[in-house]
Amino acid sequence: MGMAGYAVLTPYIVPPGLKKRPNAGDGFVLGACEALLGQPAAQRFSAWAPLREAQLERVNQAAFLLVAGTNLLRDRLDLYPALQRATLQRLRVPVVLMGVGLYGRARATRGLTSAATALLEELLERFPLISVRCQSSAAYLRRALPRSSEAIRQTGCPSIYSVDGIERGFAREPSPQRFAVTVTDRSRIRPQIRMLRALAETYQASQWILSLHQDGGSNYLRRAAEACGYEVFSASDYRDYIEAYARCDIHVGNRLHAHLKFLSMGIPSFLMPFDQRQIQVSKSFDFPLIERVPSPKIESYDFGRFAARRRAAAAEMAPFVEQVRKLGQLEPAVRVR
Repeated sequence: MGMAGYAVLTPYIVPPGLKKRPNAGDGFVLGACEALLGQPAAQRFSAWAPLREAQLERVNQAAFLLVAGTNLLRDRLDLYPALQRATLQRLRVPVVLMGVGLYGRARATRGLTSAATALLEELLERFPLISVRCQSSAAYLRRALPRSSEAIRQTGCPSIYSVDGIERGFAREPSPQRFAVTVTDRSRIRPQIRMLRALAETYQASQWILSLHQDGGSNYLRRAAEACGYEVFSASDYRDYIEAYARCDIHVGNRLHAHLKFLSMGIPSFLMPFDQRQIQVSKSFDFPLIERVPSPKIESYDFGRFAARRRAAAAEMAPFVEQVRKLGQLEPAVRVR
């Protein structure tokens, strides 16, 4: 272990006063990154606020700064206030991008600007690899950084890996007890309510659970879900979601990181489209998108297809993780699988 451990930058932490709720999916990524590296970060900082002078100094005393995944990549690379060019140039330590992926809107990801490209080139001089979650994210970076093509590793999102000690083997229950559904409640709520109703009318389960990763407080959504027989689940700690998901038998929904977390535990999960991210990751990991209900794909999909793609990604993630561990002299951790 390095003298000061390592620091992590994550969108899961929301600073006081910001009108935004923590997203459980960002927590899944944070927890998986730390598990794969073998120990928690010594310091955690929010990506949603600029790093203050004292925080910059604390980061500069760490072995490296880890940027814990999610939807970072877009043309101006300006999604998070803590990752602005002026801030990063004041850091003296390596900055490690782990499991980063494309932003969900096509109009924001037409091609990196020259300034964003220059910034990534500077970061690669400090640490020679970038871990991305899907083939589309890798292609996007390689177009802007053709001389660094080999530095872009398609490792998959950290949340696809088995880090929670749970492996259900994708067993399909003939009569599932708990059927979990996720939606994105920040927009387009009406069609998602129709989806909730269609699932409950089509499939059988003893308990229906609507899980809200970033509960926006929509009473309309809650009332509609409860009228369809759902129990609404929301929590303030991402680990509570993992505990709840481990007791479920199947998941269907459009929350990408819920889907990946269920898959990491070997629980049958089916992803619905919402924006570009679901399409991109489904292509990389060879699982179907459920566009209508009922869907024969829910009964017929062979999860061995996903498992094969994850093994290929693990072959990229394992050496990436090993190189990051060396930066901070971290002890070996869970096997990447």
